Amino acid sequence: VWSDLQGQINLRALLNVAPVNTTSSFQGAPLKYTNQPKGHATLFADYTLGDWSVDAQWHWFSGGTNIQVYGPGQTFYAQPYYTSFSTTDFTLTKKITFDSGMVMSAYFNVQNAFDSVPPYTVGSSGNPGSIFGGIPQGEDVMGRYFTIGIRGNL
Repeated sequence: VWSDLQGQINLRALLNVAPVNTTSSFQGAPLKYTNQPKGHATLFADYTLGDWSVDAQWHWFSGGTNIQVYGPGQTFYAQPYYTSFSTTDFTLTKKITFDSGMVMSAYFNVQNAFDSVPPYTVGSSGNPGSIFGGIPQGEDVMGRYFTIGIRGNL
């Protein structure tokens, strides 16, 4: 099947795991644990056939804890843990070559194609004061959105 497939396929994967991430304000102070996810993964897939290409990106982060201090000074939460989360993006691109030799690309992109909502966390927020509360760093509460554009070099 793969040998009969026209075009070119590119696949990439990135994985990051940070099992321990703690800080201490001063010697003897309780350790503070981050509420950021300990694992991240991103998968990229690209299929190109002639002047057309389709790209997909899947981004995932692991669940985590909202408890940042254990022992003295600990805050107790009704929901101490949050679940893992993922989003999927798609892009369709058409390469356009002009008679002058100039090359441009027109594209249509869907971010967060399945309209996933990140879990709520405590602590720092990508959107302080938001009615949504805190969310893991690097994520947003915007949901699905579309982008149409043209790229080129002058």
